[in-house]
Amino acid sequence: MQLDTVVKVFLEQRVKEQIKCDDQASDRGWLLSTSDLAMLIGLEPASVVKHDELNRWGFIFTKCTERSGREVNWAIKRPE
Repeated sequence: MQLDTVVKVFLEQRVKEQIKCDDQASDRGWLLSTSDLAMLIGLEPASVVKHDELNRWGFIFTKCTERSGREVNWAIKRPE
């Protein structure tokens, strides 16, 4: 298998796993910390926290007033 094929398969699997995690978090009403959200969507926490809302893979991540320690929490929902 060529390297570009391996990378493509890996990236497809990663996106599927991220969508599954987002779906579970949305269904269960979980809140994610800024660092967890940053890791999930592949951005730096400093970039994430600049936004009030982010859209990825058909999910909406909304900044909450609640915090986890020093970090801002994010709610996840699917558009209606």
